[in-house]
Amino acid sequence: MTIRRQTARRLAARGLSATALAAAAVFLVASAGAASANLAQNPSLETGSGATPSCWLLGGYGTNNYSWSRTSDAHTGSYAETLSISGYTSGDRKLLTAFSAGCSPAATAGHTYTVTAWYKSSVPAALFAFRRNATASSYSWWAQKAVPASSSWSQVSWTTAAAPSGTANLSVGLGLQRAGVITMDDFTVVDNQATTTTPDTTPPTSSIACNGASCSSGLYNSAVSVALAASDSGGSGVSSIRYTTDGTTPTLSNGSTYNGAFSVAKTTTVEYRAYDVAGNAEAAQSQQITVDTSAPTVSLSAPSSASGTVSVSASASDDGSVSHVDLLVDGNTVATDSASPYTFSWNSATVPDGIHVLSARAVDQAGLSALSTGVSVSVTNAVSSQPAPSDSSTSDTLPSGAVGLPKSDSSCGSQVYLSTWEPIPANTNANNTVPANPAAVPWSNVGIPPSFTKWYVKRALVTGNYKGTTDEIIQWAACKWGIDRDLMRAVAVQESDWKMSSVGDYCGTPGEASYGLFQVKNAMCSGEGAWGGYPYTAADTALNADFYAAQLRSCLDGDFQGWLYGGQTISQILAAKGFDNALWGCVGAWFSGSWYDSGAQSYISGVKGHLANRDFLNEGK
Repeated sequence: MTIRRQTARRLAARGLSATALAAAAVFLVASAGAASANLAQNPSLETGSGATPSCWLLGGYGTNNYSWSRTSDAHTGSYAETLSISGYTSGDRKLLTAFSAGCSPAATAGHTYTVTAWYKSSVPAALFAFRRNATASSYSWWAQKAVPASSSWSQVSWTTAAAPSGTANLSVGLGLQRAGVITMDDFTVVDNQATTTTPDTTPPTSSIACNGASCSSGLYNSAVSVALAASDSGGSGVSSIRYTTDGTTPTLSNGSTYNGAFSVAKTTTVEYRAYDVAGNAEAAQSQQITVDTSAPTVSLSAPSSASGTVSVSASASDDGSVSHVDLLVDGNTVATDSASPYTFSWNSATVPDGIHVLSARAVDQAGLSALSTGVSVSVTNAVSSQPAPSDSSTSDTLPSGAVGLPKSDSSCGSQVYLSTWEPIPANTNANNTVPANPAAVPWSNVGIPPSFTKWYVKRALVTGNYKGTTDEIIQWAACKWGIDRDLMRAVAVQESDWKMSSVGDYCGTPGEASYGLFQVKNAMCSGEGAWGGYPYTAADTALNADFYAAQLRSCLDGDFQGWLYGGQTISQILAAKGFDNALWGCVGAWFSGSWYDSGAQSYISGVKGHLANRDFLNEGK
């Protein structure tokens, strides 16, 4: 702990052994004509993406050099598929209907099926058939048929034997088992025992998706990837999807054939429709896609000086519409207005006196944002004339293993040296906030071994149950855990200059940072938890101080054995080097997560300097 800022798949693709070929000869019967509708999807290979036709797969196995391509040298239509094997040692390559219920035809046990395909091949080829059992998710080889070479377009026809019991789907296709070139097109798969030959008069249906999800009626802030899909319940299968982006209606002679996702970079209405093999066309569909890639403009009006609450206004515009405007003080969002005119009442007492930069951020409905030019404002609020407390009483850090710790919240509350001195008025809200339920604070256990049981016990007693000035809260936490008050005051200077608004180690994601007076680390930049406690540790001063003092006490008591102490026990350190060495080792470990490494030593030097100079008395000046 360091807290710092195949088996089924091979069967589906394998070729045939000599034994399997012999079995296949028994499995096949003579060629027969089709008796029903074509069950193949995208049978003419007209739609596809890259080299792969839609609803088909490019299969095969073994040692061979091959390439696939969609070619315009088609038997009919615009496209066919070409397979080239340039070097062959073993196996095969084949074009098959995709292994899915939507692409490979449903089959009935006991039925025979006639498969046809058009092809040109420089060498003998093979028709393949695979089947899926209703109780299985994978496809297995069923049979195949030899196909002679042909220099011109030829049609091959093959009728299978009756499908075995349990058959749920068929996958068929054409391919090579040797070096050569084959071009394939116009497949059919028909059920020879189909009970109906009713013509397909039902048009197909299509759908549209934007960036892989349903298209939104809202705004997109960058180019949109548009995808179309179609299905046909009439039985003949989808032949093509046509679309337009110019406002006209797509037809077979107007618009584009959908072959894969396309990009829409500006506001566009996409019209689309699907056609099936029987010639049915659905009614044209349309989808408006609104793209806004221009950020809004914004400006800020603010007074040059402020004392108390002042009025600040912003103006913003966008080519679409503005969602909201944020007011930022020194880069931190302090208010939001969602309606024009954008006005804010800003309490300047929430920041120290001095120069502060105010700016406005406008965000449009597409999520694009713009930041205004900053306006420098001189803040002068009256700070209490009460001097820093003299606090002359002594307060030493109690030894390791001191009994009676932690003291009760109320007991230490009564021992606080009361003073109205508040060098950081902006801490007021956090100084007067305590957790309603300390057990609900999300402390992290990531990287903390279960063996740190004593630490878990101490952490459960961290309540943050005290309200007062920043100094009074530091006194209270120091009393509770037996830590020197001035030491804690000096650590707070080193960590945050006493500002609860401080955020360190920020990674860009809320929660991945260190927060508050003592910079309690909530999570690493990877998102992995550290000490935890956010957002409570950023909003409650007493909880922040209470946790730091508890952790320092736990370190002094040796609760972190196996993480800190340089491989020794706390007792060995005390015996060999004394209590001061242990104390400052624990102070440095809060920063670096290690025992007296270079980071820890530099940090210790800084804290010692603040302690010697009593820099905390100058906070707020």
